[in-house]
Formats: sequence, structure tokens, C-alpha cells
Amino acid sequence: MNRNFFKSSDAILATGSKHFSALINATPNAFGLSPQQAMAYATLDAAYQTAYAAAVDPGTRGMRTVAGKRSARRALVKLAGDYAAIIRHTAGITDQQLIDLGLSVHKKNAPKPVPTLSPLVLIRSVNANQVNIEILNPLNGNRAKPPGVAAIVLFSHLGSTPPGHQTQMRFEGLATRSKVEVEFPANTEPFAQVWISATYVNQRGKAGPGSSPVTTNLGTWAVQRVEADLPTGASTVATQRAA
Repeated sequence: MNRNFFKSSDAILATGSKHFSALINATPNAFGLSPQQAMAYATLDAAYQTAYAAAVDPGTRGMRTVAGKRSARRALVKLAGDYAAIIRHTAGITDQQLIDLGLSVHKKNAPKPVPTLSPLVLIRSVNANQVNIEILNPLNGNRAKPPGVAAIVLFSHLGSTPPGHQTQMRFEGLATRSKVEVEFPANTEPFAQVWISATYVNQRGKAGPGSSPVTTNLGTWAVQRVEADLPTGASTVATQRAA
């Protein structure tokens, strides 16, 4: 059910409330309610049923009976909402029980798995101390991020050999697009060798495995590339895009 019965029309409220009252009065403890609470609801439900019948019957419908129905509805809806909150927070309550009571089932947030893929990082060009890279999906060489990936974390390193782990590299920030510029300090030695690596993260900031570092020299267009560890066929796709 997409809506609670007490947020619907008068007719649905009358039917849903009668059913709700019968269930909570049969086994109040199962729904986190006391017998006294269940009986209090039954009293308000009976009052609404009477007021509703008088308001819709052509023989008795009038300003007085319509006003009486509205007043009874307000009291019933408030108590139904209060009880619905209690029931939802009662340990052991299932979605099916909520449905049986005429209450909506709140959509649960789907789990957000940690990424399992390493992004493919390609160096496209070098302009002085700025390195332009492109980050591709390692499975197909496309720019679109894999499902569940919210952003890309970038790391860099200055030196002739890359560190053994990303934690030893410099954090460059987050990227959400496939084309990114990584800028090194202006006082970096000309033609210095640099390394860049990336990691996918999900919406909760949980990071997947890091990519194999790619390398180039600043201040030159000569590019050296170290292929990431990819499934068979993915390197070919990426190489064709780089050509």
C-alpha cells in the first residue's frame, strides 16, 4: 500500500479504520499497544462510523451532520497517526503486518556496496605543470562511471618510482567527471616525473581498489603509460580510445 488508510478519502478511512481497529483490538500487544489503547481507538472509530453514515445518507445529510463527520474524522486521524508511529517502532513488526493494518511501507534504502573496480586512468596531455587525464570505466572504456560509483578520488606522487600504496601518495581531491586536470606546484622541477592514481568511491565515501599509477614527465608532451590491471579486452578498448 502506498498510503496510510487515514490519509485517504472519507470512504476509505471508514473501511480502513474499521479493519485497523479489529486487528489491534484482537492482539494489541503484537502491535506495541495496550488493550486500553486499542479500546480507545475502537471508541473513536465507532464515533466516526456513525458520523460518516449520517453525513452521506441523503435523509440525514446536512450542515450539522457534515460538521460532525469532520470533527470525528480529525480525532480519528490523529489517533491513527499516533498509533501508526508506535507500531512502526515496535520491535519485530514486519512489512506484511503494516500492509495488513492498512499502513504504508516505507521504502528502505538499498545497500550501497563498496566499488570493486579500479578506474582506468589515461594521460591525455601535459601543459607545463598541468597534467590532463581521462578516467574511464575499465570494463568497457566508456566515460560513464560504473553503477554505484559516486565520485573518483585522485592521488599523485612526484618521483622516479611510485609508492607501494595510495596512502603514501598525495591526495588531489574528488572528481565527478571523466576529464580532470591535475596541477602540480609551480615550483616543481621542470621535466620531473610524476605519477597519478585514482579510486572509485560510493555515496557513503567507501573506496574501492586503487588503479595502477600512470606516469609522465612535466613540461613535455612525451607520455609514458603503465596499464592498469584490467579484465581481458578492457585494455584494448582503452588503447583504441587513446589513439
